[in-house]
Amino acid sequence: MTTVVPVFSSHCPFKSPQAWLFAWIFTRCRTRITTWKRRLDASLPRFQPHHDANNSHHSPFTHHFADWRERDNKTVWDHRHDLDLKAVTWIQASLVDEEVQDSLISIVPDLRTDHAMQLVFAAIAREGKMAPPLLINLVRERACAEVLRTVGARSSRTAKARIFRMLLALLEHIPNDYDASAAGLGALDVLWTLWEICMACLAEDLDLDLHISIFNGTAKLLHEDQPFRVRRAALNILYETTHTWSYLYCPATIGDIISFARSCYGHHLFVKAAAVALLLSPGLDWSDNDTTPNHRQQLKELLRDLSRFLKRCNEDGIKHEEHSAGKLIYGLVLLTERNAELVEAMLPDVLLKSVDLGLLDLSQDEHLKLRGMQHTHIIPTSSQPNGSALPTYVNLATESCAVVLSPST
Repeated sequence: MTTVVPVFSSHCPFKSPQAWLFAWIFTRCRTRITTWKRRLDASLPRFQPHHDANNSHHSPFTHHFADWRERDNKTVWDHRHDLDLKAVTWIQASLVDEEVQDSLISIVPDLRTDHAMQLVFAAIAREGKMAPPLLINLVRERACAEVLRTVGARSSRTAKARIFRMLLALLEHIPNDYDASAAGLGALDVLWTLWEICMACLAEDLDLDLHISIFNGTAKLLHEDQPFRVRRAALNILYETTHTWSYLYCPATIGDIISFARSCYGHHLFVKAAAVALLLSPGLDWSDNDTTPNHRQQLKELLRDLSRFLKRCNEDGIKHEEHSAGKLIYGLVLLTERNAELVEAMLPDVLLKSVDLGLLDLSQDEHLKLRGMQHTHIIPTSSQPNGSALPTYVNLATESCAVVLSPST
């Protein structure tokens, strides 16, 4: 027994020289038989080579090892991902120190994707007081919205911040071609989880840096390399969370957001995507001469597409979704305040035409804002040394003005 068992079980402690001799003979015989069988199969008609990767991977003697130590090292190396997961899961379940728990966030990118999924959702399950496999199944079936919102409402601020950062690290770690069947979850499931927990957290419950991290992490998913369904889900989160911002903020990936909005032209998402792009664009650093010109050109093209799209809707009698149109108008007002020359007069005219045709329902405040944009005009002034007019764009809806210097000044 002590001669045979170590060959087939890497956990057997009886690794004697006699056992190694048997292992050496067994390996050679197995190699010769396998080679003979492949040659025989290749000689048969309609032969299709078949390689069982799982059996080859888990066989203790796939390779010719020099000694027991080399064989054991190979066994440990083959199971390194499983060992990593077991180690961090034990730390997560056994140690309550907040700093130790927070340190697990940096480990997420180092784990295999399916194992990183298990670690992150184990942390969420711990806050929700349920078994991780049960939570994963419920997330996959979209049947645990209340559980996730309870986690967001009742967990401590430290625990919520840790969960958000782990989810964001996981989103950044998931490759575009990831097969969700490995862990049962994919990027859409992680986004849905992030959104449901966010639903229970008011903006004031999160610190500013964390709020910006969530926004940036979601905005990154609008890159053209991402699958469309992931980009659409990320857009929906950005669209629903824009009301939480009481200040102008622009993510670093604003170019990807504008590009995605333009790519949705003719799609039912176009107005929603354009609204998100216009709500975030006013936060651009307009003094940055390196990136702003490119974003300015993107915005001009997006606004032209938007005018053309709205005009076609007026001609075809297509009614606009009220909520999206309201955010679109608010974004246009913000952009006009920041850079009035970008918004052409035709755009508010087309929107007001939609109101006249009964295709767009606006509140009184939104209607006044549109009228103010329509009456944005140039006021000549005599304050110039040479008596020339200084172009000043005035927004009558908000009574704010922005001076735009001519090239000669």
